[in-house]
Amino acid sequence: MQLKIAVVQFGIEPFAPDKNLARAEGFIQDASEQGAQLVVFPEDFVTGPLQGRREWADLEHRYRSRFQALAAQYRRGCNRAIQHGLLP
Repeated sequence: MQLKIAVVQFGIEPFAPDKNLARAEGFIQDASEQGAQLVVFPEDFVTGPLQGRREWADLEHRYRSRFQALAAQYRRGCNRAIQHGLLP
């Protein structure tokens, strides 16, 4: 079995999650159109390093919910996954 993976690296805007998530969606759409089944983003790409600023921590799981919705939206008949952060 072959798996097509898209690895995304981009300069984030620190503490601007809405802007970074909008850019991520564009990358997800592009990767989906090119047949990627897994899209991998860097660690801390949504907010940048928190540097102890707990107000930016996603305690309400808004970012996770948004990524689940994006994964479902771009699934298009085959399995697709979005991974952010470190891979085990």
